[in-house]
Amino acid sequence: MLEWTLLIELILLGILLIAGGIGFIVSKSNPHDPFAIFVGSFWRTFLWPPVPMEIDDPPSSRPLAPLPPREPSAEMTDEDAMYGRIKRDRDGRINTATLELLVIPNSAADQVVGAEGGGLKIQVTGEPGDGHTNKALIDLVSNAIGVKPYQVTITKGHYHARKTVTIQGMRPEELGEKISGLG
Repeated sequence: MLEWTLLIELILLGILLIAGGIGFIVSKSNPHDPFAIFVGSFWRTFLWPPVPMEIDDPPSSRPLAPLPPREPSAEMTDEDAMYGRIKRDRDGRINTATLELLVIPNSAADQVVGAEGGGLKIQVTGEPGDGHTNKALIDLVSNAIGVKPYQVTITKGHYHARKTVTIQGMRPEELGEKISGLG
């Protein structure tokens, strides 16, 4: 049994050496060839792994300093908006609110008509389900409620006139106040 295992290992090592040689030759002619990249990364990762450094010691051997608690800021910064960060509640959760929409297609202009039954009635120039129409819808809702467009997500009714959107970073009570101010 030991002889067969040794024979199989030698055959696999020979195949790896041949593949490495082919990869070396291919990488000389085209360094961006996927096969050459694979072979090069295989040899660097598995056969010549990087030398461990002292910072790679297991975490149990050196104590970690606790991170200072981060207070959620009341104001969103430009950096938060750039990276799509959402304001969190004191317990660390992201508040979400759901809003029902009635979309009136083929209108003269994109506009918010008003509040209706706890939701919004919106007129759009395009057809329901059109990608541009949904984008305009998200922009209209975000402008009407006073949030960034990345906080508004269509969750139901992508291809229908009745839609449901989720607004991140806003409590349902806040959303109710904003909608009542529109109607």
